[in-house]
Amino acid sequence: MLAALQKGIPFARRPFEELSREIGCSESDLMGFVKNSVADGTARRFGAVFDVRRLGYSSALCCAKVSNPDEAASRIADFQEVTHCYLREAPGCPNLWWTWSTPA
Repeated sequence: MLAALQKGIPFARRPFEELSREIGCSESDLMGFVKNSVADGTARRFGAVFDVRRLGYSSALCCAKVSNPDEAASRIADFQEVTHCYLREAPGCPNLWWTWSTPA
């Protein structure tokens, strides 16, 4: 089920019904797998990932080592072009990471 979900969800009125037919399970089994995977922590989240290139956008992963990461993250996250903004602490590494997307 996981491999089928990672390949992509069909763009259809009932995408889980269609995908469950393709992999040979019931729609409720597939939906249960997704819900349980998030609930038990196997998956952190379940959501859409857009192919920015196919949508006519370009994106860049950016990072910086800043002295006040909470303030910097708050300011960076205010830009509508920022789709992700994370604080990560590791010795000698940047502590603020974000993704910037714009029309290509």
